[in-house]
Amino acid sequence: QAAVVRQHLGDTHLGEAGVALLREVIVETGSLRRVEALIDDLLAQSQAGLAAAQIDGDAREVLESLAVAATSRTV
Repeated sequence: QAAVVRQHLGDTHLGEAGVALLREVIVETGSLRRVEALIDDLLAQSQAGLAAAQIDGDAREVLESLAVAATSRTV
């Protein structure tokens, strides 16, 4: 796996096959799962911070929506 990453990561001419190999390593090593968990944790922290912040309700709502939009995606 380390050899695959060394060979393909940063390759400016990376093709579909190289992307697929890197994606496989990312999933197999648990990196994807760990990053998704980190994103979830950080989103929860930001939502808690917004809930405790002394800011206008409309501003809070917009910021919460932005946080969710910035972290929501399909993989």
